[in-house]
Amino acid sequence: MIRFFFFLFLSVPVFSFAQNMDAELNSQQNKDWYNAAFRPYEDSVEYYADKMKAPQTPLERKATLDNYNHQLSVFRAALKDFVQQHASEDIAAKALIITCFRNVDVNSDSLLAIAGSLKDDGEHNRYADYFFQEMQARKNDATGKMFIPFSMTDEAGNIISSENFKGKYVLVLFWASWCIPCRAEIPQLSAAYHQLKNKNFDVLAVSMDTNKDNWLQAVRHDKTDWHNLFDGKAWNDDVARNYAVHVIPKNLLVDTSGKIIARNISALGLIKLLDK
Repeated sequence: MIRFFFFLFLSVPVFSFAQNMDAELNSQQNKDWYNAAFRPYEDSVEYYADKMKAPQTPLERKATLDNYNHQLSVFRAALKDFVQQHASEDIAAKALIITCFRNVDVNSDSLLAIAGSLKDDGEHNRYADYFFQEMQARKNDATGKMFIPFSMTDEAGNIISSENFKGKYVLVLFWASWCIPCRAEIPQLSAAYHQLKNKNFDVLAVSMDTNKDNWLQAVRHDKTDWHNLFDGKAWNDDVARNYAVHVIPKNLLVDTSGKIIARNISALGLIKLLDK
């Protein structure tokens, strides 16, 4: 898998939600205030998370888990206090965004509950907009959800709409020319596609590239004849934003009714599910 790093300590998507969002979040000032506010709490949570991976007796494991949950609750309380204290400032939403991509397991429900304190300018700013969209996007790719339609151009410049594929099983594949794991899995996925394409199956391969020439070169090199799509917006295109695409390769399998039925399915998984 490929992830993107704005911070030395933070995995976060390279969206152009704001032109200089990445540079801004990567500033030493932002690193300093976030670490000063939350790093001690994170260290405690991570200490017990690591400890749980070590061999332990049942009693030791229970104690470790209790300590982990306690430290996690302390972290959540610290975040909640920070957001409440700065509820009318954009720094509160910025803290929530950063927390979304930390290693500490603060779930979406907890983050949304804390975000309920935002008000006035603290609720209406680009960081808050980004945060709330991220929270919604994380829900969108749950199995059983209806896939949100999108349109994008193919190699010939034709506009391809996902809605035109209703009645088929469709694999929506997120990849990029520079992504080594993406390219490594393409031969197996391509073989599965050719085995299944006459059985009501298709592939929409959405590129996270920004350089069209690099994308076209990769498509030609890999000899993929499914629907290769590109708009140059990469992580900021509508479908990537709607599905919180921060790590690639990623895929969503959509059934004939337009419902998501699998995430990150393998080529073998596709064949087992659809080759009937």
